[in-house]
Amino acid sequence: VVDDPRMGNRNNIKLAQAALRAELKKSGDKLIEVMDMMSKAEDATKKVDTYLTGMKGKEIDSLKNMSKTLNEEIKKLREFINGTPQTKQGYGQVPQVTVMNQYQQASQGISSKAIEPGQQEKDLVARAATMIDEAVQKANVIKDGIWKNYMELVKATKLDPFEK
Repeated sequence: VVDDPRMGNRNNIKLAQAALRAELKKSGDKLIEVMDMMSKAEDATKKVDTYLTGMKGKEIDSLKNMSKTLNEEIKKLREFINGTPQTKQGYGQVPQVTVMNQYQQASQGISSKAIEPGQQEKDLVARAATMIDEAVQKANVIKDGIWKNYMELVKATKLDPFEK
């Protein structure tokens, strides 16, 4: 596709937008890793809970409780990333500042103008990167804390559903 000849050469604009989009994509890749980790953890807890159905014992109860706690922490992180779901009936949504809407604003800010990205767009990308880094830190706390303890408890019960 050839640019409109009335607009002149816009290659510098496209290159500047592409460079800023690439910077935003680096942060987006971190967010994807966090979301993948959360999905794997949720799948693992479901698998363990299904495996433990009908079993009794102190270890089993503590494993079920830890599974519930882990899922609650993951839910909090998901709400930080995506926002709290609106459950009340009525018109509209309550505005929320979330990781995803900051990322979307930055992406839209880069693409929406036919000019080189300025300070405003760079600030949007920086704000999105900051929120993504905060989400990554929260995910690392879960991964290095309760997730690690959960996996150790699963292995200690000698009922390891991951080996089957």
